[in-house]
Amino acid sequence: MKFQTKVKKSISLLLSLLMIIGVFTALPFTAGAVNTDVNTTSETYGDFEYEILDDGTAEITDYYGNVTEPVIPNSLNHYTVTSIGAYAFQFCNLTSITIPESVKSIGEGAFYECKKS
Repeated sequence: MKFQTKVKKSISLLLSLLMIIGVFTALPFTAGAVNTDVNTTSETYGDFEYEILDDGTAEITDYYGNVTEPVIPNSLNHYTVTSIGAYAFQFCNLTSITIPESVKSIGEGAFYECKKS
């Protein structure tokens, strides 16, 4: 009788462990858009944070200013601004924004939950 109880407990423990392992192997280990480029460095210019892209142009990644009508410059430290990154202006108070013609792409949620002043 004791042997059967030990066997049942061992099988129960083994099955529990297998279920836990199964859950963890089914879960993804990455969530959302993760930048895996280890060579990416952020730089700042005025109220803008930007990254230099592989093609030698700049992408605005964040805005730290409190101006309600910002003007995005055509270039930042001699790098032509060609894109506005995802969520770069999120939660900003904006009345308007001036975007130069050099900008060819605007990332997802770049103006997420911006409030109109």
